[in-house]
Amino acid sequence: MAIKDDGMTEAAHKAVHQFGVSGYQTERDWPYLTILEINAVLASFSEQGKAIKILSHSRRPYSAAALFETDQKQTFFIKRHHHKIRNKTELLKEHLFARHLAQKSFPISTPMMADHNQTVIEKEPWIYEIHPQAQGVDLYQDVMSWEPFFNRDHAYEAGRMLALFHQAAQGFNESPRHHALLVSAGDTLLHDDFIKALSEWITAQPELLKQLEGKNWQQDIAENILPFHHQLQPLIADITPLWGHGDWQSSNLMWTGSNPKAKVSCVLDLGMADYSSAMFDLATAIERNVIAWLDMDSRQDIVIYDQLFALLRGYHHIKPLSEMDKQLLSAFMPLLHVEYALSEIVYFGALLQDRTSADIAYYDYLLGHSRWFSGQEGRQLLQKIIHFEA
Repeated sequence: MAIKDDGMTEAAHKAVHQFGVSGYQTERDWPYLTILEINAVLASFSEQGKAIKILSHSRRPYSAAALFETDQKQTFFIKRHHHKIRNKTELLKEHLFARHLAQKSFPISTPMMADHNQTVIEKEPWIYEIHPQAQGVDLYQDVMSWEPFFNRDHAYEAGRMLALFHQAAQGFNESPRHHALLVSAGDTLLHDDFIKALSEWITAQPELLKQLEGKNWQQDIAENILPFHHQLQPLIADITPLWGHGDWQSSNLMWTGSNPKAKVSCVLDLGMADYSSAMFDLATAIERNVIAWLDMDSRQDIVIYDQLFALLRGYHHIKPLSEMDKQLLSAFMPLLHVEYALSEIVYFGALLQDRTSADIAYYDYLLGHSRWFSGQEGRQLLQKIIHFEA
């Protein structure tokens, strides 16, 4: 069930299908942004004029976002979060991270500064941020997560840029956001006693614990996920912590053109960024882009291997992958989604009151993805990562 319009916003001029847990959906989680609402926020940016036209609405879930044009013929991007998903402190960490990357000359979308020298605008229950329009072609704007690149060259370029991102992220030492909703974190994975760490992480979140009532989650995790942690456990001491992007997928990359040889011109959306590690973040990029999870129940060959190897070659060209890196990368693959999937259960079940989607997040995502790695194709993927040669 979607959150209902509270009177602050109204139906948009053009319906835009939203990305959902199982593909496109007509019902949106959050109300469309409107000109009236955008101008109420834009009033805090007194030199930017007034919004006169909404150019497009984002298809992405978890927030509402739009491109809009002002009477000064400028185009901006606005994003609205519910405060239960992102509070001011958590969002400011994203903005600090973006500023850090930009100072390292990495092409990242950075938020605009309002009149009060803040990048976050609060209007309960909403939190807003505004960015200048990102430079480049939004080539993958209608491509969902878990869908492949258009070609191998784009996969290579995405891998290359992720390595540059990790180089630029060095030295950013803000505290983690491990208890924020919908971030790509794996803090519980770094404990020798994974079950104890995960149980404590779950019980510290009353809404998550409530959503798990009636499910034998301790046994499900012990049977389906713990065996993979045994593979990671002896490698934990070799993990170097690093803030990662958290959602390195094609639709978060702007391009210099639409041809196969196009380069990434700008990187978007640090909304899922957290303090993890380079190999955790690279594993997330693999999971997002080169495994067709939405086809998992209908066919066997869901790994796009030519794009996987291109992605890894692009990364390796900038940051050579050691044997330990490949071991870590393989070990993270069946585990990287655990905390995020549990977070989705809170989002759908507690925030949206959407029990069906919450159950999909539990059975199909949390457990289903790990079970896939226990099968022949999943095991083959893990071995191919370990034995990858550029």
